[in-house]
Amino acid sequence: MKKITAMQLNRKNFLKLAAWSFSVFFFGLTLSIPTIKIRSRQKKIRLLLENINSGANLFDEVIIVKDLNMLRAYLRRCTHLGCPLNINSDGTLICPCHGSQFNLAGMAVTGPATKNLTELAIKIDPEKKFAEVEYELL
Repeated sequence: MKKITAMQLNRKNFLKLAAWSFSVFFFGLTLSIPTIKIRSRQKKIRLLLENINSGANLFDEVIIVKDLNMLRAYLRRCTHLGCPLNINSDGTLICPCHGSQFNLAGMAVTGPATKNLTELAIKIDPEKKFAEVEYELL
């Protein structure tokens, strides 16, 4: 390769040098951009069993359904776009964003949601006074 002096810098050589300089700058810049990690938030709720009514109950980001002596817990997020669910007048669960409905078993009844609600594990203390639910928000 010939050594280029200031006097020999024609248009072709100038464009080559500019492209090379831009490439080095851009490559160096992309190496220095920090990556962002999305951390999940692990949460836990603890409830007195006597405070859980029959039917659907809303607690923070969790829906607790009490049916006879059985408890089920679901994440309070619509499986369509993640909007928080509410309790309908007939006791079913409804999404205020797009109208999806879920029954108390967590199954999608009307769309646009097609997936069932995310079921969460419930731990009951040995004295049967408290229910504890752990869940994760992204």
